[in-house]
Amino acid sequence: MSTPLFELTKNAPLGAFDARARLLACLIFSVTTAFLSHPYPAVAALLIITLLIPFSGLPRTTLFHKLLAVNAFIAFLWVFTPFTTPGQTVYTIGALSVTDRGVAIASLVTLKCNAIFIAFLTLVAPMRPSVFARAMQGLGLPVKLVTLFLFTSRHIDVFRAEIDRLNCAAKLRGFVPGTNLHTYRTMAAFVGLSLVQAVEKSRRIDEAMRLRGFDGELHTIVTLKAHAKDAILTITALIFAIGLATLNLLI
Repeated sequence: MSTPLFELTKNAPLGAFDARARLLACLIFSVTTAFLSHPYPAVAALLIITLLIPFSGLPRTTLFHKLLAVNAFIAFLWVFTPFTTPGQTVYTIGALSVTDRGVAIASLVTLKCNAIFIAFLTLVAPMRPSVFARAMQGLGLPVKLVTLFLFTSRHIDVFRAEIDRLNCAAKLRGFVPGTNLHTYRTMAAFVGLSLVQAVEKSRRIDEAMRLRGFDGELHTIVTLKAHAKDAILTITALIFAIGLATLNLLI
């Protein structure tokens, strides 16, 4: 798989920055945001990262659909957390009580998840897997981790095709999923065959790479060059991260 999550519009300002600077800025911002424990710094983080959207070239429809998918998952937290977290009751729905602590936790998680996801969409998602792997390698991340990411991204389509083949074979044999023992056995066999095929495919890939002289090191003819603007991006992300952490501590 050599295509990014989405294509940027032409002349996107953030696309001119070095991949390592964008990845590092995303990591700094995301890690800091993840450790925030108060809603006000989380709101500030969300507002700060939202300012990057006009400069990212991110299509509005893509932003809407991706955020909708993420918040659909977060909605499950709002179904359970306000009712199951101990705290002072602020509202009662029948026999269920909504607590202030539960609402605060759900709100904090919602703000932080949206801020981190927008940071990922604007800074990292437009990169192609090969560029992202070079950025990981350039930041000194373990070579095994970089190799695992690169090979996985390259063969997602292969594994997807294998799953589609098994699914098609099941449908041709009249398989209709339901809540019965036959379905459970079929799905178990489906998962087992998928894992076996993945292992066999990985062995063939490993043998093919060894025959081509692959020794575990990733080599590329493209060199990443950092410029002053890349340093500015990283320093700006660090300043915002320090500001958010300080605000969190003060509150």
